[in-house]
Amino acid sequence: MAFVDAHRGRFGVEPVCRVLTEHGCKIAPHTYREHKRRPPSARAVRGGFLRGEIARVHADNLSVYGADKLWAQLRPGVRAPRLHAPLEVAHRRRIQ
Repeated sequence: MAFVDAHRGRFGVEPVCRVLTEHGCKIAPHTYREHKRRPPSARAVRGGFLRGEIARVHADNLSVYGADKLWAQLRPGVRAPRLHAPLEVAHRRRIQ
């Protein structure tokens, strides 16, 4: 969709879609327009909000906060998940 957006002003939607289809990337002008009309999903809206919050917290803290501190700032009282626990720790968690 971004490619069509970037070139539609110069060539128009239909010619861009036709050339893309000729080169194996099938997209109909109707599909493009439907996609542009559709409101963003709740997940996309939430993701946009979180991107802004993460950028704000990171900038407010001299751009030195990593993932754990960002998580702690954004969700006080909730422990950050450990994404890359050592193998033996992960194994012990499964046994208990």
